[in-house]
Amino acid sequence: MPEETKKLVTDAGWGIPHPIQNTELVFGPRDRDEIEVVRQILLASYDYARGR
Repeated sequence: MPEETKKLVTDAGWGIPHPIQNTELVFGPRDRDEIEVVRQILLASYDYARGR
């Protein structure tokens, strides 16, 4: 995912930077509301990987 998205995810408490790789570890959702947040993070990462 883009660097600015990684920062937003970390700052919001939804994940942490991977200790070795330049990736983000995103925490799993605990309820239905959190599923949507994680879904949006995953979609942003997917779009970035596809060059969108």
